[in-house]
Amino acid sequence: MEEQKTKEWKLLLGSSVDRNKRRALRSVRKLAESGIPDKIRPEVYGWLLEPERRLGHYEELASTKIDSEEIAYTISADAVRALPENAHSGLQSSDTLRRILTAYANHCPECGYTQGMSNLASRILKYSLSEEIAYERFSEFMKIFNFAEVFRPGFPLLFRWIRMFEELVATRLPVVHRKLIHHGVTSAMYVDKWFLTGMTYNFSERACERIWDIMLVDGNEKILFRVGLTVLALGEVKGVFDREFEDVVHWLQGGYNNEEELQGKNLDTFIKKATKVVYSRPSLARSIDSPGGVRRIQSAMCLAPQA
Repeated sequence: MEEQKTKEWKLLLGSSVDRNKRRALRSVRKLAESGIPDKIRPEVYGWLLEPERRLGHYEELASTKIDSEEIAYTISADAVRALPENAHSGLQSSDTLRRILTAYANHCPECGYTQGMSNLASRILKYSLSEEIAYERFSEFMKIFNFAEVFRPGFPLLFRWIRMFEELVATRLPVVHRKLIHHGVTSAMYVDKWFLTGMTYNFSERACERIWDIMLVDGNEKILFRVGLTVLALGEVKGVFDREFEDVVHWLQGGYNNEEELQGKNLDTFIKKATKVVYSRPSLARSIDSPGGVRRIQSAMCLAPQA
């Protein structure tokens, strides 16, 4: 099975058809949903994140001191947390990650650096052949997937994504929605970490690989919402939201990884369920921008309505 999938990916990578046209093919999407073979994942990720033109000036950007000592310290600390020195070496080192994050902060000063970026960059670094290539792919990822907007001052897109997710939960999982409100569980307790880190922080390594396979092929963040809803649906089946507040929060912050549905071959079924979640981003955007949508979300997030 893995050998056959590898052959199919190699044929795809060798095609002369435009990259965006290839990634839009249903056959490519199905390949991604079944999981990209480990040995070819670096090549596929490189194809999906290769910038149209080289950015250049990497060494200069990586070596330039950041004006804010606080940001420089945070980058160093987060790089070590993401890639502990005793667990990684060579290209997969905290110093390499620190340089990549420093270069991006200098390249995009309006974003600078915020916690969460290190998780995204380390994921891309894992499948890159050089430090500079990892930096360029990370920059491309931040642009294509709008994570630059997520991390801008005030986190404008992050809060919009959270509002969109709350609306989806309210309409697709109304019982879960009511129980979370009853417990006083807000999105800030779990959803923001999912979105800020592209689900690299609270999910197992294997689940993360499968989520990113689909996200990179799709070229958008929709799988994050789909997986989030599937996690909540699983929690409803397991009776999680009938437990005490502390147990509910613990489960939402990663306890779901212990469920058999997210382990071993059962993960295939979980991912398949997630990919079947259908929603329209334009319709969802219109819904949250309507007065009724805003009131629902303010109630769910325990925010005071605006005058």
